[in-house]
Amino acid sequence: MNSATGQQISDAFSWGNLIPNFPALADWRSSADGLTAAFVLFILVIFAYFLVLAGIKWLAARRHIRFYEKLLQDINANNLVQNREELKQRAKKMEAYAGLWQEFDETLVCYEVPGGSRRLCNTYDAEQFFNAATLSHGLSGNRLLAAVPAFLTAVGVIGTFVGLTLGMEALKLNQSTGNSAELSQGIRDMISGAAMAFLTSVWGVISSLLFNFIEKLMERSVIRLITRLQNRIDFLFPRFSPDECLIKIAESNAVSQQTLQGLAEQIGNRFQETLNNIMGPTMNALTSEMGSLIAGQSEQSKQIHENLAGLLQQFSEAASGSAAAGQGLQQSSEQMQAASTELGKMARAMQNAMETLETSVGSAAAQTADVAVKNHEASENLQSYLNSYQQLAGQFDTIAANLDAATTRANSFIATVAPLVDKSEQMNRQLADLLLKFGSVAVPLDSAGKNLAASSRQMLDGATQLGQMSAALQTATDKLSGDIGRAADITAGVSEQNSRTSNTLKESLASYQNLTKEIEPVFATLKEATEHAERGLTSVRDNLQQCGDTIKRNVADLDIQLRKTLEAHIQTVDEQVGRLLTGYAEQVQNQTSARLEQWNQQTANYTDSMTRAVQALNGVVDEIEGKVGARA
Repeated sequence: MNSATGQQISDAFSWGNLIPNFPALADWRSSADGLTAAFVLFILVIFAYFLVLAGIKWLAARRHIRFYEKLLQDINANNLVQNREELKQRAKKMEAYAGLWQEFDETLVCYEVPGGSRRLCNTYDAEQFFNAATLSHGLSGNRLLAAVPAFLTAVGVIGTFVGLTLGMEALKLNQSTGNSAELSQGIRDMISGAAMAFLTSVWGVISSLLFNFIEKLMERSVIRLITRLQNRIDFLFPRFSPDECLIKIAESNAVSQQTLQGLAEQIGNRFQETLNNIMGPTMNALTSEMGSLIAGQSEQSKQIHENLAGLLQQFSEAASGSAAAGQGLQQSSEQMQAASTELGKMARAMQNAMETLETSVGSAAAQTADVAVKNHEASENLQSYLNSYQQLAGQFDTIAANLDAATTRANSFIATVAPLVDKSEQMNRQLADLLLKFGSVAVPLDSAGKNLAASSRQMLDGATQLGQMSAALQTATDKLSGDIGRAADITAGVSEQNSRTSNTLKESLASYQNLTKEIEPVFATLKEATEHAERGLTSVRDNLQQCGDTIKRNVADLDIQLRKTLEAHIQTVDEQVGRLLTGYAEQVQNQTSARLEQWNQQTANYTDSMTRAVQALNGVVDEIEGKVGARA
């Protein structure tokens, strides 16, 4: 009995009781097992549907990630710049994935490394573009898949409450009767409903745990692939940070400053050399003139000092001699007046020299302006001469083209006349052959006609004699009748042949006459064509000769005129170019100063703009870091 009881207990606690009775689905409205199987089947359908959906999203995410891994499979950091365009073209082949790579490519920058090579860097991390939201948006962060475990648990709980409700309802109805058997049946129904209720909860919780576990495994595998892709991209495209940008800007400014200093030194040196080359001869000439002027003035001053010394000596001698004092004083006063006159002359000479120098400088400036105007006029004249020469060259080209066209027409005319001449010669040969043949045929025909006439006369004589002898020679006539008939036939055949020959001759003569008539216009045309060709060739030869003479004259005149003009302008330019260099030096100095000031202003503006850009970039980086920190 104990064994039977143990067997019943083992049957009651069997794991097979957790499996619903699916064959009872047909009676799910009135059977607790059927309703339990219905709820469990609904839970399994939800579990299978969303599990298949998660698998599809997982495969799509892996395919998306695999595309970018394959895109970067044969790429290394050394050939990124060369293969950048190829990567873009390969990415465009998949329209669904091309947009993300295009956005990432727009953030890449190319810069030169110290070795002289070029390298690509990204301004944002790969995580900004290649993350779970962009590569596996249907799997990671999908709120519907995240709510599936709750759905499964809720369906199981609903089945539990439905089973409890139905079991309690059956117990309440059976208690109203007061029958113990019905009460026992109600208790059994309540227990069956409770068993159904907890079985649906078990299946709901198990399916929820299983789906959550599988979905997290899929998401984790995708996250691992995305992390590997991000590391690969960050390794190939290193980050170009704002600090590095500031350092490079500082280095670039330092290099620019050094370059500007070197450029300023070079400009100063070249400017000094130019001033020395330009102003050297002028300053030497002015120095020599001033030296000669000062030498002349020193000689005059020396003479004046000598005169003054002589006057003083005379004055002292006059003072010592009282007898000649008055005369000495008078002479001294005269000499002093002469000395003052010479000093006045020397002052006027110095003033005249300074005026002459000022006049020379003014005339030099005026001559420089005149030289500039004349140089401009000379350049305009030279340009006009060049234009005239180009027009003459165009006329030469036109004449050459006309000559080529005339030569072509003459060649075509000769080519047209040559076949006509050949045909005319051929027709002449045919006519000569025809005349020879006609002459050879006419001689036999003449002899045949003469023989025919003689034969006719003989036949007439014979016929007369035969008529006279007809009576006597009847037998001879009968005998000869056959011969005469044959002779008549022969005569008729000969006559017919002669007639045909005459007709042939007439036709030949008519053909010859027609041919002669046809040849006459041809000969006339040939004659006119030959005359026309001769006249055309003569005209072409004359025109060519005239054009050649005209061209030679024009070229000679133009050459002489151009040579004279160029010699005159070259001589004028050689004389005045020295005077122009002074004004040019001042202009170069002013332009150099202005450009240096402009360069300094632009450098300052560039530095300010780069400072503002760096500040804006720092603000953007701070904003991005703030957003990333807030998101984390």
